[in-house]
Amino acid sequence: MENTRLIKKLKKGDQKTFKEVYLVYFDRLVHVARKFEFKFLTPEDFVQETFLHLYKQKQLLKEDVLFDKQLFVICKNII
Repeated sequence: MENTRLIKKLKKGDQKTFKEVYLVYFDRLVHVARKFEFKFLTPEDFVQETFLHLYKQKQLLKEDVLFDKQLFVICKNII
Protein backbone atom coordinates (compact mmCIF):
# COMPACT_ATOMS: atom_id res chain seq x y z
CA MET A 1 0.00 0.00 0.00
CA GLU A 2 1.27 3.45 -0.85
CA ASN A 3 2.70 5.41 2.10
CA THR A 4 0.32 8.39 1.89
CA ARG A 5 -2.77 6.22 1.47
CA LEU A 6 -1.72 3.99 4.36
CA ILE A 7 -1.23 6.94 6.69
CA LYS A 8 -4.53 8.53 5.66
CA LYS A 9 -6.37 5.28 6.43
CA LEU A 10 -4.66 5.00 9.82
CA LYS A 11 -5.54 8.61 10.66
CA LYS A 12 -9.19 7.86 9.84
CA GLY A 13 -9.09 4.96 12.32
CA ASP A 14 -9.37 2.17 9.73
CA GLN A 15 -9.21 -0.97 11.91
CA LYS A 16 -8.40 -3.30 9.00
CA THR A 17 -5.38 -1.19 8.03
CA PHE A 18 -4.20 -1.02 11.64
CA LYS A 19 -4.43 -4.80 11.93
CA GLU A 20 -2.48 -5.25 8.68
CA VAL A 21 0.24 -2.87 9.92
CA TYR A 22 0.37 -4.75 13.22
CA LEU A 23 0.80 -8.11 11.49
CA VAL A 24 3.41 -6.82 9.04
CA TYR A 25 5.57 -4.88 11.51
CA PHE A 26 5.26 -6.75 14.83
CA ASP A 27 8.11 -9.21 14.22
CA ARG A 28 10.35 -6.55 12.70
CA LEU A 29 9.91 -4.32 15.73
CA VAL A 30 10.54 -7.20 18.13
CA HIS A 31 13.79 -7.86 16.26
CA VAL A 32 14.83 -4.22 16.76
CA ALA A 33 13.80 -4.25 20.42
CA ARG A 34 15.87 -7.36 21.13
CA LYS A 35 19.02 -5.32 20.48
CA PHE A 36 18.45 -3.57 23.81
CA GLU A 37 18.76 -5.03 27.30
CA PHE A 38 15.71 -4.93 29.55
CA LYS A 39 15.37 -5.73 33.21
CA PHE A 40 11.61 -5.85 33.69
CA LEU A 41 9.86 -5.81 30.32
CA THR A 42 10.22 -7.99 27.24
CA PRO A 43 10.83 -6.73 23.69
CA GLU A 44 7.24 -7.75 22.94
CA ASP A 45 6.02 -5.42 25.71
CA PHE A 46 7.78 -2.48 24.08
CA VAL A 47 6.32 -3.36 20.69
CA GLN A 48 2.82 -3.50 22.22
CA GLU A 49 3.43 -0.05 23.70
CA THR A 50 4.56 1.13 20.26
CA PHE A 51 1.27 0.08 18.68
CA LEU A 52 -0.75 1.58 21.52
CA HIS A 53 1.09 4.86 21.03
CA LEU A 54 0.56 4.65 17.27
CA TYR A 55 -3.17 4.15 17.75
CA LYS A 56 -3.57 6.92 20.31
CA GLN A 57 -1.40 9.42 18.41
CA LYS A 58 -2.32 8.45 14.83
CA GLN A 59 -3.26 12.04 13.99
CA LEU A 60 0.40 13.03 14.42
CA LEU A 61 1.59 10.79 11.56
CA LYS A 62 3.19 12.72 8.73
CA GLU A 63 2.15 11.81 5.20
CA ASP A 64 5.42 13.02 3.69
CA VAL A 65 7.59 10.71 5.89
CA LEU A 66 7.79 6.97 5.29
CA PHE A 67 5.46 5.13 7.64
CA ASP A 68 7.96 2.46 8.66
CA LYS A 69 10.51 5.11 9.65
CA GLN A 70 7.92 6.82 11.85
CA LEU A 71 6.95 3.51 13.44
CA PHE A 72 10.55 2.54 14.20
CA VAL A 73 11.23 5.97 15.73
CA ILE A 74 8.17 5.56 17.98
CA CYS A 75 9.45 2.17 19.08
CA LYS A 76 12.99 3.40 19.78
CA ASN A 77 11.66 6.39 21.72
CA ILE A 78 9.56 4.10 23.91
CA ILE A 79 12.53 1.86 24.55
